[in-house]
Amino acid sequence: MTRMRKSASSFFAVGLMIVFSGCGSTKKGGSAGTGGGPGGSAGGGTGVGSGGASGGGTGTNDAGSLGGQGSGGAGGRSDATVLGGSGGSGGKRDAAALGGTGGSADFANRYINAFCQFFANCGVSPSVAACKADYFDSGAVDLTALVQDIDSGKIIYNASEAPTCFDAIAATACTQVATAQGGPTNSLCTTVLKGTVATGGNCVTDAECVGGVCHQPSCGASCCLGTCGQPLAAGAACTSSSDCAAGDYCGTDYVTSSQSTCQPRGAQGQPCTYNSQCQSGLACDSSSSGTCVPYVKDGQACNPDGADCENINGFCDVTSGKCRLRLAVGAACSVPDGGISRLNAGCAFYADCREGTCVALPGPGEACTVPDGGYASLACFVGTCTDGTCQGMANPPCTVASAASRDAGARD
Repeated sequence: MTRMRKSASSFFAVGLMIVFSGCGSTKKGGSAGTGGGPGGSAGGGTGVGSGGASGGGTGTNDAGSLGGQGSGGAGGRSDATVLGGSGGSGGKRDAAALGGTGGSADFANRYINAFCQFFANCGVSPSVAACKADYFDSGAVDLTALVQDIDSGKIIYNASEAPTCFDAIAATACTQVATAQGGPTNSLCTTVLKGTVATGGNCVTDAECVGGVCHQPSCGASCCLGTCGQPLAAGAACTSSSDCAAGDYCGTDYVTSSQSTCQPRGAQGQPCTYNSQCQSGLACDSSSSGTCVPYVKDGQACNPDGADCENINGFCDVTSGKCRLRLAVGAACSVPDGGISRLNAGCAFYADCREGTCVALPGPGEACTVPDGGYASLACFVGTCTDGTCQGMANPPCTVASAASRDAGARD
């Protein structure tokens, strides 16, 4: 599981990273820098809330993500009434059902419901209830730190602005452009969380800071103590793309330096190695032109190693050579030569290709098996198949009190 390094002031960061880190997306956010060296964990996505990809020591560390291996389940195995929804993939719910009754509980309820509605609408989870069980009940996504900060007053939650933001998240279009860094929903969520920690104060999430940025140097641990500050200008040293000003990413040109710096994202036609290096709405065609290009629409010709499909529930079908929707549970499937069934067969995010058929994967606590030649980490949609059972991947929440400090400095 990609460990949550920071909570960006963007909600989509969390939601989409849950999906992509668990489902084998190879270019969502960071990795190697311009010179092609080793990199940080995948990033990308936007919104408001708990996110922030942990970056490696080198490479493009594109923040705005919260890790977690995705999870799913066998067609809504949890009672849909848990979230007050109707369950079922793609089932719409009345926006008024989203949310709780006030304070941090209201934030958590709205957050969970909005993302799970979005995931169900777009086929990322089989139902709203399964999403809640897989991602949140399992501990794969932990909102504890945010809730504690709201309760303590470190983060001010504007409940009056929340409905517009979360209703928009729940109804977001299922496209890369709609959910990308700086996407349209982001502007509706900027006032929902307001940090109170001044520049120079300790932090572990962007949301805690008045300036909206928590600069966290690499400390050799999964939870690092940071300092509140302002977005960095192009050319400044960085450890994560969330350190940089809007429109820039954190990357490394290994030809000239090992130090990551803030760099402008490329426009269409400019060179790239990873999606994180391209402007919002563009993908990196790393297999052919090596430039930023528009995402590939459903039905258009694609290359499995090239630019990503525009639909977040789409994949490049090697048989037809075109982008299409992922295959439903029960559909016939095949694994490309040299491919991995879970990652390359095109089954729904919460399924695997087993003996020519897309089969729903078990969730936390459910029985599991690892196919011959398979990987225990891919046999469950969340966690790892251990001793015949899917084991969750929860970690202690990252807080100022628990964070490791590179220089063992004092905490506020």
